[in-house]
Amino acid sequence: MVAYTRQIFSGPTAREDWRATTGRLFKTQDVSVGDPMAFRGDIFHARVGGLDLSRVVSNREWGRRTARQAVDDPHDTIMLVHVTKGTVALKQGRSDRRIEPDTLTLYRANQPFEWQHTTDTVVRNIAIPDAMLRNRLRTVDQLIGRRFDCSAALWRVTSDFVASILQQAAAIPKGTQHRVASQIVDLVALSLTSADRPSFEETSSRAALYARCKDIILGRLWDDQLDPQTVADDAGLSVRSLHRLFSEHGHTVREFIVQSRLDASWAELANPASRHLSIAEIAARCGYRNPSHFATAFKALFGMTPRECRSRT
Repeated sequence: MVAYTRQIFSGPTAREDWRATTGRLFKTQDVSVGDPMAFRGDIFHARVGGLDLSRVVSNREWGRRTARQAVDDPHDTIMLVHVTKGTVALKQGRSDRRIEPDTLTLYRANQPFEWQHTTDTVVRNIAIPDAMLRNRLRTVDQLIGRRFDCSAALWRVTSDFVASILQQAAAIPKGTQHRVASQIVDLVALSLTSADRPSFEETSSRAALYARCKDIILGRLWDDQLDPQTVADDAGLSVRSLHRLFSEHGHTVREFIVQSRLDASWAELANPASRHLSIAEIAARCGYRNPSHFATAFKALFGMTPRECRSRT
């Protein structure tokens, strides 16, 4: 039988229990959550052959692995992260991605990374030994950090198969688990190379333009003068075209700017490495010159003040 576990985290010990479990499964070492008493997490994990499959449900959290923490890790593992609800920001090396619903990306678990999200999320993860994936896919290195659309038919088949394996983990005979693991990696490799629409940037000019506009915003969050006109000028668009582009994705340009600034500030407040920065300095880094305005916007979105957020993480 395949080894599987399900753990639900809540209550006074949720934060520390969550840190221990995510550190073991996903190699994160520094993990912070929002209000510990409001935190809820649910992890379903199964070990199938050489793969670790998991489904993670959680609310606000931030995590990272530093170069010092990664240096002694001998395991070369590729993490496939498929977001089915919410948005996860993931940084590794030069790659800085916002993984939105029904998209996925790959990262290396034994190299430094950082991720965070500020809303309820549901994520499916597959930890694959590098050699196991590379035997089927020679271009693994070029795929790390890219974003893929899971709405393509082959990805849906792969996703449904992995979800079914997780649900039926207890019934998989021990003698067949390596064959099942091999089938999963076969499907992943085939999906990465054969999906009709492997990535937003390559398959849709409007999606590529939208991604560029988001990158412009994310690169200038510090600028308190950042507005739609600035973004449009940098992207070579009219303001009207910019507004139409963002409306196609369900929000306005200003809404995206505000959400991104507050997401970045929450990550800084939750980051132990930023303890030396004052709240006013963090606010300024995120484009808020007026600390009072920052505190009001922060509390309106997250239900707590910046000071409360820092003291509870």
